[in-house]
Amino acid sequence: MMYQKLRELYEAGKTIDEIANEWEVSPSYIYLRLKKSGVTMRPKRVRPKPKNEELQNKIIQLREQGLSQRKIAETVGFSRSKVQYYLNLNQKSKI
Repeated sequence: MMYQKLRELYEAGKTIDEIANEWEVSPSYIYLRLKKSGVTMRPKRVRPKPKNEELQNKIIQLREQGLSQRKIAETVGFSRSKVQYYLNLNQKSKI
């Protein structure tokens, strides 16, 4: 019965994280139960590349000027984690 309910929620479009939060268990618990019940897992979400190259260049320039990620985030109006994401993309493109 539990497996059936998990399967219904997942196949209705809920994510593993959403189900885990709702059931107050870990995402890995939900993932393992879904796999065990034979559910075909959806592909992992791929982060899109930034659409605004000009903004990404501005973030890189501000970092090269010595600004912290927090200050850059305040300047461009993004979260610090989004600034970090753009900076990481820049690092990966240099490799």
